[in-house]
Amino acid sequence: MMELQNPWWLGESDRDWEAFEKLTYRIWPNWIENLSLRPFSLNFVIGPRRVGKTLGIKLLIRKLLENEKNPYTIFYFSCDVLESYRDLLEVLNDYLKSKKKRKIKRAFIFLDEVTLVESWWRALKFLIDRGELRNDVVTVTGSISLTIGRHFETFGGRRGNGRTIRVTPLSFREYYGLFYKEFFPLKAEEVFEDYLETGGYLAYLNGDLKVDEIVGFLKADLKALDRSTDLARDIMGAILDKAPSPVSFNSIAKAVGISPHTARDYVELFEAFHILLQVLYLGGDG
Repeated sequence: MMELQNPWWLGESDRDWEAFEKLTYRIWPNWIENLSLRPFSLNFVIGPRRVGKTLGIKLLIRKLLENEKNPYTIFYFSCDVLESYRDLLEVLNDYLKSKKKRKIKRAFIFLDEVTLVESWWRALKFLIDRGELRNDVVTVTGSISLTIGRHFETFGGRRGNGRTIRVTPLSFREYYGLFYKEFFPLKAEEVFEDYLETGGYLAYLNGDLKVDEIVGFLKADLKALDRSTDLARDIMGAILDKAPSPVSFNSIAKAVGISPHTARDYVELFEAFHILLQVLYLGGDG
C-alpha cells in the first residue's frame, strides 16, 4: 500500500500529476509556498474537502523531488484507508524503519485527510514525544474539524517551525483569472453568476464534483465532531425559513426545540465550515 501511494519510489509518475496537466481549468496553489520545510516542523493544512488540498500536496512533492536525490525521503499516505490511530502508527513505524534502513536523515512526511482516522492525534503525538520525527517535516491535511476538535491543543509546543495553512475555494479574483486576464465589467457579471453556481470549487468547474458529495462531506465532518446531522439540518432549515430577516439564537432554538446554547454551537460550526456567515444585527437604536 505504501508503494502504491508513493510511485516516485519506483521511478513512476503520480496519477494526480497527470490529472492536473489534463484539467480544463487549473491554477497553481500558492498556499504551498507558505508551508514550513525546515525540520522539525508539524504543518497543518486545513480546509473543506475537495478544495484542492491533496492536489496541492502532490504538486509540492513533485517540486521537492526535483532537488531530492533519494525519492524515499518523501513519504505520502492517504489516511482514508485507515480506521484507527493504531493503523496510522503502524504505517508511520513501517516508514521510519525503511528510512533508518536507507540511512535517510531528513524526511518529508505527508499525511492526507488524517481527520478520517479515529484518534489520529494519538499516533502523531506519541512519535513526536519519543523524538522519532525530530529531524523531519510532517504535514497533516484535514477538514475544518481538525482545528475544532478538542485534541488540536495537545500539539501546543510540539510543532517546531510548523505553520497552519487554511485552504478555501477560489476567490472571485482567482476564479475570474481562469477566463480573462484583464477586467471587463460585463464579462465579470457573467463570470460572477457562474461563480455563485460553483462556489469557487475548481473540481466542480472541471466537472469532477457533485453537490451531493459536498453535503456528504459536511455530514462526515459533523459526525467526526460528535454532532447530529439531523439536528444540523433542522437548524439550517430554521435559518433559511427566516432569512433574510434578522434571526436570534432564541428564535432558532424555539423553532427546533433545543436550547439557545445548542443553536449557537451549531451556527458557529456552520460558520467554521464556510456554510454561512454571521452578520451581527444593528438595531434602529444604534
